[in-house]
Amino acid sequence: MLRRAAGAIGQKMPAALDAQITDLAEDADASVVTQLLEPYSSEVALDPLRAVVAQWSAGAIGIAVADLTQLLDRFLAIEEKFVGRANEDEAKRELVKSAPSPDVATETLFAHAKLPRRARVINALIKTVPQLQTKLGGTSDNEFSS
Repeated sequence: MLRRAAGAIGQKMPAALDAQITDLAEDADASVVTQLLEPYSSEVALDPLRAVVAQWSAGAIGIAVADLTQLLDRFLAIEEKFVGRANEDEAKRELVKSAPSPDVATETLFAHAKLPRRARVINALIKTVPQLQTKLGGTSDNEFSS
């Protein structure tokens, strides 16, 4: 994850920092990476690395929350194109016309066609939120219902 974020920065990555990150193990401690980033605090291009470190600093639960958020965002990005439409065929035509490429339109339409299966997965993921909240030290919605 760290190397992927570093690779995405491209030529804006300082060479010395790139070498240090390359030498790190993939499971390096967040505090080590934070120390490496300190001299570059004004470098906005390094924000993707800071985001990875923020996920790591919360441990496995932080990573789970970030992954859950990403999956929900992807699900909603597809389904918001169809919500509230009286005519799904019209929504599909508009999607095909407005998509940046035929591949994007096709992927979106295939994903939407599998809505029942995807909705079951999303529902199962949403049911894990109270457990994540509890593990992060927050209150779960279940505690309010009793």
